[in-house]
Amino acid sequence: MTAPRVNIYGFPHKGLRNALGQLSVKVGSLNPSIENEVSNTVALGNEISTLLKLHLNAEEQFVHPPIEAKLPGSMQHNHEDHNRMEVLEDEMVEAINKLEEDANPGTITNAYNAVNIFIKEYFRHMEEEETDINTIIWENFSDEEILGWQGNILKKLTPEEFFTFFKYIIPALMPIEQQIMLGGFKENAPAEAYDATIKNLEPFVSANQFEFIKTI
Repeated sequence: MTAPRVNIYGFPHKGLRNALGQLSVKVGSLNPSIENEVSNTVALGNEISTLLKLHLNAEEQFVHPPIEAKLPGSMQHNHEDHNRMEVLEDEMVEAINKLEEDANPGTITNAYNAVNIFIKEYFRHMEEEETDINTIIWENFSDEEILGWQGNILKKLTPEEFFTFFKYIIPALMPIEQQIMLGGFKENAPAEAYDATIKNLEPFVSANQFEFIKTI
């Protein structure tokens, strides 16, 4: 059986789908009469926006250049699509931030619509990367080269940024994927940092998931 290829998009995209799904539910069910509900919703929107920007910038800095160098012009559409995603993301965040000024049914609905417009386009964008761009990557680059890109991306993240990604990615993964991702982290991180990460993940995963990841 042929081993699966390294997928530069697989785990982060699962995490972003998880995060955006949570945001849609959070905004759509917002009850301003509950203490801190509005501020928590706005904070969630801005946290996810930070992850989206980190992910986009990582692709632009570490994934696009080697592909473009080997196949000039091949990343033009994806680059232009990134620009469109940034515009929609900024519109989404602006609508969410307005909730702090006045969270009434109208502004909540506007924010909810902006979130779901972004999700519609962003999920389409991710699917194109996972199919069209991945085909280009796998036809022209080795797994070792792809892992090199991945390593450079991870080196750029602060510990706080790394964990913020983790808390959305790990709950979205199958057990075998959790084994791969956390196993790799365990091999390269100090034991105390790994143990602290597992402990801090508990509020973000199911009870069954937590029992499993404690065994990795």
